[in-house]
Amino acid sequence: MLQLQLQPPRFLPLPRRRVAGRRRRAPPTLAVHSKWKLPDVDTDAVRQRVRSWMSVARGAVVDAARDRAKHKEEPPEGRKKKPRKEVEVEEQALVAVPEVTVERRVARGWLSLDAVVAIEQFARLNGLTGGKVQRIFKALAPERLQNDAQSLVEYSCFRYLSRDNSDFHPSLKELAFQKLIFVTMLAWEDPYNEDGSPFASEDSYSLLGRLVGEDAFVRIAPAVAGVADVSTAHHLFKALVGAEKGLSFDLWITYLAELLKVHHGRQTHQTGDNFLSDEQVLCIASSKKRPVLKWEENTAWPGNLTLTDKALYFEAIGLAGTRKPTRLDLTDPNSRVEKAKVGPFGSKLFDSAVSVSSGSNPNIMCGEMRRDVWLAFISEIISVYKFNREYGPSDDDPAIHHVYGAHKGKKRAVSSAANCIARLQSLQFIRRLYEDPAKLVQFSYLSNAPFGDVVLQTLAVKFWGGPSITKPKWHRSSEDPSGRNAHIFDIDEKAMVDCKEKSKVVERTRATIVAATIEGIPSNIDLFKELMLPFAIMGENFKKLQRWENPRSTICFLLLVHTVIFRNMLSYVFPFTLMMMALSMLALKGLKEQGRLGRSFGNVTIRDQPPSNTIQKILALKEAMASVENYLQHLNVSLLKIRTIVLAGQPEVTTQVALVLLASSAVLLLVPFKYVLAFFTFDLFTRELEFRREMVKAFMNFLNERWASIHAAPVVVLPYEGTESSPKTLPAMSAELAEPKDVQRGDSYVTSKNGISSS
Repeated sequence: MLQLQLQPPRFLPLPRRRVAGRRRRAPPTLAVHSKWKLPDVDTDAVRQRVRSWMSVARGAVVDAARDRAKHKEEPPEGRKKKPRKEVEVEEQALVAVPEVTVERRVARGWLSLDAVVAIEQFARLNGLTGGKVQRIFKALAPERLQNDAQSLVEYSCFRYLSRDNSDFHPSLKELAFQKLIFVTMLAWEDPYNEDGSPFASEDSYSLLGRLVGEDAFVRIAPAVAGVADVSTAHHLFKALVGAEKGLSFDLWITYLAELLKVHHGRQTHQTGDNFLSDEQVLCIASSKKRPVLKWEENTAWPGNLTLTDKALYFEAIGLAGTRKPTRLDLTDPNSRVEKAKVGPFGSKLFDSAVSVSSGSNPNIMCGEMRRDVWLAFISEIISVYKFNREYGPSDDDPAIHHVYGAHKGKKRAVSSAANCIARLQSLQFIRRLYEDPAKLVQFSYLSNAPFGDVVLQTLAVKFWGGPSITKPKWHRSSEDPSGRNAHIFDIDEKAMVDCKEKSKVVERTRATIVAATIEGIPSNIDLFKELMLPFAIMGENFKKLQRWENPRSTICFLLLVHTVIFRNMLSYVFPFTLMMMALSMLALKGLKEQGRLGRSFGNVTIRDQPPSNTIQKILALKEAMASVENYLQHLNVSLLKIRTIVLAGQPEVTTQVALVLLASSAVLLLVPFKYVLAFFTFDLFTRELEFRREMVKAFMNFLNERWASIHAAPVVVLPYEGTESSPKTLPAMSAELAEPKDVQRGDSYVTSKNGISSS
């Protein structure tokens, strides 16, 4: 009979690496010839013991897993877990280093890693190698640019980008191409390396923490179709960067991702029966919570607003659903757009509307987004068709059939405007709107920018220019190299540089105007007094000469004046005055450049008004308005009296004034002018003397009495519009002018109270 003996359970140690020369430990086995008998074993006790062991093991495993999860949730300092999004950005920012075939050593130094990657990648896109592209560049470039790494990067990039003629580059959908453009901007900004250390062993490097400057963005980004325009690239860069120092990689791919979404949304949008088949939908403003409101005769109609590349549509929403849309043609030469205020019962409470006029149908429209954004959208469409009419050839012009691609010039211009609107939408989605969205749409911006007409001319050459299809009647001599290396992009960029510089001057001028503008009537009065102080001093000195306070100065002045009069030197007075002013300004300029006038010279200093509450401000405003009203009343009375004299309201006064005018004309005809001028000068400087004071006073009293005796012409105040009362005649001093009712016939207003704001 076989007897088995169960060994008591033991905890086995973990397996360890076998050491040479050491005997392997035998595994535990069941003992044979054991003294225990299986029927004598208590199976319940064994089962309970095994269950207790399993429970203890299960608890240990659970505690270990809990401790591990706790360590994952609360990692120690310095080893925090990165979010998944940050990990994805780090993976996207990795740039693979291709096989280097370009010669890194150039005359001006060593090519940087960014420059090598950009040149090699674009060379492979062109079906070449970096070394071959480098040799082609040296063969074609001028001698002064053959060793310029920045020009080599430009050539490699522009050679590939010039192969695409689409409105939006199709390669922008690929992340690798987005990284390549970012690397190219970094390479253009810093094409050289400090040393020639090899980096062939590196497989990839990261773009995180790298920033692109404004000059590199303005140079490279407009070359990629749809990303930016040369005329607005610097404003686009400022909008993207904001307060940061440069354009980061994550912001770059975020902007491109939103731009791709906008273009994809336009392609997937299906036009219905409400729109023409040849129109492209650019933007839609539709929201149930914040609908667009259209105001017509003090009535607000909610609805949806749709902008296409040719018109603006408003679909009113009624109880039975949407109505037939109202179409505003933006291609009309009389189309215009501007800001407007709307409100119930004719009040101008909400400054959040956009006025759109198409032909003879004025409207005021806006959408659920910012008012300034919709203003820029609509203004860009109107401006691009104005550009086509002013700078482009007509449809029946035979010249467009002799230039390759000229018949597509208008379509290219409209597509460029649509891309501007798409970029503005992308900036709005990523909350990177510019302070003035109108500066991000090129046609609207160039219409008002200084030197913008020249840039528009270069754009016209870009859209309608091209090689000739038919053989021209004239030919250029083969020895004349002018125009052979002309590049439209370079011409466009040079014109835009001039426009940018002049715009900076205008912006600095506007900044000084804004800084000099102060608020408050008392403060502006003080500023006006301070500015008029030199003229007040001159007038006061002249009064002193007239009153003979310093007889010697008065006599010298009279001798000088009479010498000029009787020596027939009056014709030299005005040129001599201009000469003295010019010499004075040049002298002040020289002294200021030498630093002898001080930094504060020329500053206008006034004192601030004491603090006041609302009641005091209201009272001060009431007093100021009363003073203005009193001044206007006296001015109106004087004009009414002159009207009475001229129109013979008092025949005897009119006769006397006419006789005086006839006598004056006779004197001027018979007596030489120099004697008349000398007489009036003598009279002016002897009025304050003792022997003439009483006579002058009596003469002035006589004139005042005659002036007071002249009647004012009556003022007829028409009744209020809409009443049937007859007109009545009022005296001049008690006439009250009724304010006409401000009514806009045929105007309609669209606003969004919670959507578009005036900010």
